[in-house]
Amino acid sequence: MKLSLLARKWHRWLTLIVGAQLFLWTLSGFYMSLVPIEWIRSEHLVEKIEPKIVSELSHSYMLTELLPNKKGSVIEARLKYLLDKPIYELHFQDKSVALFDAKTGEKISPIGRRLAEEVAVSHFKGDSKPQSVELIEDPVIEFRGKYPVWKIEFDNNEATTFYVSPDSGQLKAKRGTLWR
Repeated sequence: MKLSLLARKWHRWLTLIVGAQLFLWTLSGFYMSLVPIEWIRSEHLVEKIEPKIVSELSHSYMLTELLPNKKGSVIEARLKYLLDKPIYELHFQDKSVALFDAKTGEKISPIGRRLAEEVAVSHFKGDSKPQSVELIEDPVIEFRGKYPVWKIEFDNNEATTFYVSPDSGQLKAKRGTLWR
């Protein structure tokens, strides 16, 4: 076979492969420019929860009472609300997080299934109820973060899924059909 014939054959296949890739790239670019990024990120399904100012707490615990043996390892402490309950969120040097009830001093984290579901429902803007709640320990494509994480799936048209941290009780990610 001549070199020029072989070069034409390779050129034809290379053009087809590169052309298909450019076509898919252009098509995905049109999708990203036509659909608002807020919809892709499912932000339109998240209820914006305004931070509450923590008022005077009766019988609130001091941080030293909560962790007398780990005083030096706490690098940050926050007093905030989880749902309607005032809590202390403690960040440690080893990058772990612990939640404590600010009134009773009881350790809350890692949060359980019921509390994770309540957090997800409080953030969800809509009428749908959660159809499944499970603790995910193995990495999945949809969530890139620290594991384990609570996965809460809602029964709506967009197949919305919220991911809630068992350590901090925060909504870490939200996914829907457009994102997928």
